[in-house]
Amino acid sequence: HNTLVSKRDGGVQVKAQQEKQKTELQSQEAEYESKLKKNQELLDDLWQEMRDKQAEEQQIRELIRKAQAKSRSGQPSALVWPTPSVHTISSKFGYRVHPILGYTRLHTGIDMPVSMGSQVVSAASGEVIYSGYMGGYGYTIIIAQGGAMQTLYAHLSGFAVRAGAEVQAGQTIAYSGGAKGHPGAGYSTGPHLHFEVRINGQPEDPLNYL
Repeated sequence: HNTLVSKRDGGVQVKAQQEKQKTELQSQEAEYESKLKKNQELLDDLWQEMRDKQAEEQQIRELIRKAQAKSRSGQPSALVWPTPSVHTISSKFGYRVHPILGYTRLHTGIDMPVSMGSQVVSAASGEVIYSGYMGGYGYTIIIAQGGAMQTLYAHLSGFAVRAGAEVQAGQTIAYSGGAKGHPGAGYSTGPHLHFEVRINGQPEDPLNYL
């Protein structure tokens, strides 16, 4: 009788152990599936960001091409720093390898770590050729300085000028943004100004001109 009880108890224990292992395996599988889904969503977002960037680049080049077709000649000398409240940068111009996708991409400007709503001024006199929303750039202003140079200001929270306006160097044109979830942020996770200098549409290091 004791032998039967012992066997029965042993069987119950084995079955309980098997159930526990099964539950743990199911939990691990669910965790792995969740991680795979998150990774796939991240990759989808990154590829979409890359495609958007290509589309935005084409849009910027076309805007610049049209502006140059009717632009006056001339080239500004040194530019005015576009964020009067902050004269430092948090991200430089240059090529970098994407840590996940592995492709090389160009950070086409410099980032200035200004707080939300800070004044953004025109780096030089010129005509506003774009003032509006532009995908990953969010709220964006592009100014044709005449001749070969153009400047771009992105991740804004508000505008002080519209397309077609003539602006002077140092004139307030917008207000900074970039905080995640705010209108105009685009692909930005924190407050800053993304500033570009382009020569005939080609991005160049703004620090060569500031």
